[in-house]
Amino acid sequence: MKVSLLQRLVLLVLLLSAQQLQAQIKPFSLGPYLERAWLSEHHSTTHKDGLGIGLSADIRLSERLGLTGSAGYLQFSGRSTPEGKADAVKAYPIRAGFKYRPVPFIYFKMETGPANLKNESGNTWLLSPGVGVRLLGLDIQGKYEVWPGKTDLNFWGLRVAFHI
Repeated sequence: MKVSLLQRLVLLVLLLSAQQLQAQIKPFSLGPYLERAWLSEHHSTTHKDGLGIGLSADIRLSERLGLTGSAGYLQFSGRSTPEGKADAVKAYPIRAGFKYRPVPFIYFKMETGPANLKNESGNTWLLSPGVGVRLLGLDIQGKYEVWPGKTDLNFWGLRVAFHI
């Protein structure tokens, strides 16, 4: 019996889905993420949109509640302006917070934590409300993040993570 390429791909997808289904019901998961950030307000004229990478964790407390956390690197490159080129904002944000799942695959989250600014003095605190969809190991999240203080950054973000 000859097995076609399509049949092999379908079998591979089914096997991977079954494995990921097991990961979905685990109380703890960990995985890498990529992040894209679109600046709002006055910083969009001096800095380019941001890119980030990191590691995120998810702890399920109950069917609807969970804890979330992440640590990563986020950079907003400077733009050339008539006054010169703005310095890049480089940060190491550490976020922790809660997730609420009104339905199994959709969640609302609220995170906070410090962001260590590499080229600025000290740290700033961040606040990050958002909404996301988690299907098997894939986690896609939209958020609005506020970094008050010296940097006064506000941005919309999109994060894609893969939890194992």
